[in-house]
Amino acid sequence: IIKRLQPEEFTDIQTNKGKVRISNKQTKQERKENINIATHLANKYNYSIDLIGAKVNAKTPDSYNKTLGEYKVSKTNTKNSIDSLLKKGYLQAENVVLLVDMTIDKQVLANAITDRINRTKNAKTLHVIMGEKDLIYTREEILKKRFKIQ
Repeated sequence: IIKRLQPEEFTDIQTNKGKVRISNKQTKQERKENINIATHLANKYNYSIDLIGAKVNAKTPDSYNKTLGEYKVSKTNTKNSIDSLLKKGYLQAENVVLLVDMTIDKQVLANAITDRINRTKNAKTLHVIMGEKDLIYTREEILKKRFKIQ
């Protein structure tokens, strides 16, 4: 049976706290990274997260946790790669979680974030996970003068 014609069903993912469920309609490409980010958030914040399936011919977020959010993983430490991930993320949702999975200069990261948020009117929040740091920034905080990753 064609995957997109199947009814959406959810499978529980093991967590220490909170709850994560994944849709059978999540794409194979996103599955591993989304589970990694969702279980981190569930374990740390006791969130209950549904990793939802992609809609045909539509931009959809990766998760539902009271707000819809898109998960992005950065593996390249350039301003352009961060900008590209955020641009794609904010096309899908107004709340983005960015897992920074490499070493990057914090000022390069802050500049990339500020530039993209400045050009993205629907951006509400950016949740940055970077090593042990795990911070949520609002659009207003990012657009203040001298925004820095703490």
